[in-house]
Amino acid sequence: MTQTAVAQTSVKASRAAGMALATQINSKFGKGSPPDAVIVFASGGA
Repeated sequence: MTQTAVAQTSVKASRAAGMALATQINSKFGKGSPPDAVIVFASGGA
């Protein structure tokens, strides 16, 4: 079965943004069940 999760952040520092996204993804999948793939769309907009 395919599971999906959507996560977003407005954190500008890349390491902190990655950690924020990982926290959201882990809470949706559970810590014992990491995703097989993650697709990230990033924008350096204003």
